Amino acid sequence: LLLGMGGVKALRVYQRLTGTPAPEVFHTNEGHAGFLGIERIQELMSSEAPLSWSEALAAGRASTVFTTHTPVPAGIDRFEAVQIRHFFDAGLAPDVPVEKVLELGRENYDGGNPAVFNMAVMGLRLAQRANGVAKLHGVVSREMFSGLWPGFDHSEIPITSVTNGVHVPTWVDPRISALARQQFGSEAEAMGRWDLAYNVSDEDVWTLRRQLRVSLVEDVRRRLRAAWKKRGAADAELGWTDTVLDPDVLTIG
Repeated sequence: LLLGMGGVKALRVYQRLTGTPAPEVFHTNEGHAGFLGIERIQELMSSEAPLSWSEALAAGRASTVFTTHTPVPAGIDRFEAVQIRHFFDAGLAPDVPVEKVLELGRENYDGGNPAVFNMAVMGLRLAQRANGVAKLHGVVSREMFSGLWPGFDHSEIPITSVTNGVHVPTWVDPRISALARQQFGSEAEAMGRWDLAYNVSDEDVWTLRRQLRVSLVEDVRRRLRAAWKKRGAADAELGWTDTVLDPDVLTIG
């Protein structure tokens, strides 16, 4: 609620103060900012030329994209519907019928729980376009949410996919690239021949990994110290930050 509805309000204030053009498309991940759709419907239903619920819903959907990241039901945010009602009965979106809000997240399909408010289901109902984050995830998502499109074959359900990825030259530490050039030449590196990494000795790889781990720990210590100083701590009481974490101990975050 804070991120979604508050986020739209913050954007509107920013527009007004800076003259920045209004956003044309809104994108939500999972359910985290999902209620931004309700805030935008509230804007449309309370404007100088107010729209009806159906009109405002259609207008909001036309400029909203939803991404689902979690390919298992246990990873989807689900709340008791009475909890959602509590907040909207308090007047968060006074022009939007509370029952309409609750219907957006209701699992009113085979195998669903009608007493639950499902954030991903709301996200799909508030967005005209939806996607997973890999081809296989798209397949899994079409199966997971097939109840929202009864009568459709799974392959026809309108959830597409985009593949998450990284920009390798800036993602890979320069020291790894340097080792690659040293071990099997710059041409192989440019061609992406990372399969040649198996030609590098375990000792060389482990030595470099330890150097990288030391850099990470040192960075954590600097950030931790800065965070405590920002809260008012004095240098004299922050000696302990110099020994936080140990590069020689396996640490999983």
